[in-house]
Amino acid sequence: MRIKRLLEIVYILIVAIMAIGTIVGKYTSLDYVSDNIFGSWWFCLLWAIGIAVGIIYFIKQKIHRPIIVLLHLSFVIILLGALLTHLTAHKGMIHLRQGKPVSTYITKDGNKVQLPFSVVLNRFNITYHAGNMAAMDYASVITIIEGERKEEFQVSMNKIYSGYGTRLYQSSFDEDMKGSYLSVNSDPYGIPVTYTGYALLFFGLIAMLIEPKGNFRRLLRSNNKKVIMALLLLLSGISPITAQPSLTRETANEFGKVFIVYNGRICPMQTYAIDFTKKLYGKKNYKDFTPCQVLTGFIFWGKEWMKEPILKVKGSELRDKLGLSEYISPMSLFGQQGYILGPYLQDAQNQPNDAVSKQLLDIDDKMMLLMDLMQGKTLKMFPYTSL
Repeated sequence: MRIKRLLEIVYILIVAIMAIGTIVGKYTSLDYVSDNIFGSWWFCLLWAIGIAVGIIYFIKQKIHRPIIVLLHLSFVIILLGALLTHLTAHKGMIHLRQGKPVSTYITKDGNKVQLPFSVVLNRFNITYHAGNMAAMDYASVITIIEGERKEEFQVSMNKIYSGYGTRLYQSSFDEDMKGSYLSVNSDPYGIPVTYTGYALLFFGLIAMLIEPKGNFRRLLRSNNKKVIMALLLLLSGISPITAQPSLTRETANEFGKVFIVYNGRICPMQTYAIDFTKKLYGKKNYKDFTPCQVLTGFIFWGKEWMKEPILKVKGSELRDKLGLSEYISPMSLFGQQGYILGPYLQDAQNQPNDAVSKQLLDIDDKMMLLMDLMQGKTLKMFPYTSL
């Protein structure tokens, strides 16, 4: 019983720390939580203790059921994959110039790491929305060279390259349109091990559900069918809790004190941030985020914030016409055919007094505001050259 008690304590500590880490991540950043909590040596040690105690308890209880063994083994393999990711994975940036092969990338620590292949930028493209010059997507057409093998791929904002244990993400580009920056996530060992663990977990759960003499089938045959179905419906509605990355309030407030030229006058960045948030959301604050946190969120973590339901669709006419909610994410305006507002913009501009047209142009203005910010057109720095 002492082993069981110790195992319970370790599991409670792990769950509590994960909950605290999620809350801390909401007010700091995912990188901070990853480096100081989830990726720390003491949290890894706690996981190792939990696995070791769990194995000892498992052996002492003499559990022989294949399904239970498979489920516990899958958890061990998943944790092993996470450990390999923590120890061996690298993140960095690669700068490509058209026609020049590159086989290394630079990590955030400034170290140069070898890629398992060479990559060549063939061309860089920007796709614009129909009817205006707002960029819809950035895409790098690259060739992956590994030995005698050559394959062409397209890496864009919504499409990544994955191969040889490495993932490439579109990050930025050179102003002359002949160069591109790709984010690199190299994890050749952790990813396959983790996926193997998840595959075993999946098969174990399926086997547990269909096992003729298992607890689940026994409960279904009992008088608790209504309770079981209610639990299944409840679980089906549970969605993972994600913390949107942002600067801390203190850092964002300091950023807000920077003076800029806005609307023909000099004012703090905070003034622009308030107008920016009110333009998108209709209110000065968004959830628990200050205006400066929202503004810097789109600047530094644009990909994540583009998925946030922060755009307010004014009026029910446009919502009914396009099947939109009152609050939508910017990314929801992009479908398989591109920018879903594009086909309606020309008519809206010709009929600006129509209710649907007004609402359509209002949403498009918000998208233009976001695109200008994320392309660096809104906030520019100029050197002081007067002597």
